[in-house]
Amino acid sequence: ADGYTILVTTTSLAINESLVPDRGYTASQLEPVALPISAPESLSSSTKSTIKNVADLVNEAKAGKVYMGSAGIGSGSHIAAEYFFKVLVKAPVKHIPFPGGNPAMMGLLSGDVNVLAATATGNISRAVKSGDTIGLAIAANERSPILPKVPTFTEAGYPGMSASSWVGF
Repeated sequence: ADGYTILVTTTSLAINESLVPDRGYTASQLEPVALPISAPESLSSSTKSTIKNVADLVNEAKAGKVYMGSAGIGSGSHIAAEYFFKVLVKAPVKHIPFPGGNPAMMGLLSGDVNVLAATATGNISRAVKSGDTIGLAIAANERSPILPKVPTFTEAGYPGMSASSWVGF
């Protein structure tokens, strides 16, 4: 209100609108200034699993064999993945929330979960490029420059699956 304060926030600002009612403010009271960072959500599988592409993922999910890790309940990645599985695929998955992105990646690498829902950033790119994980799909309109071999959900047969996490002012 004083014109001298700026908030740097993340996707959680929008998510909390529905998760945490009566916070004392609403996002509509804030004036957006810039959105300098945005990255698509992604799904990756463990090299220890039988899931090598989205078709395998859907088959395993419909059989009740998908244990999906994320950075936590209500994260952008978690919500995007739940939309994919519950709305588009109509298949149950067991969500295993971790206390952050790095522990979730460790859960995937160790085989504690067979799928990881995560924002497609440098950690995901490095793990896919090194062959430690398999990039299944990204939730973007076109392939990511940092994951050029990973198809979009549209390419995998699920048009309209678009979701990203962001940082804004």
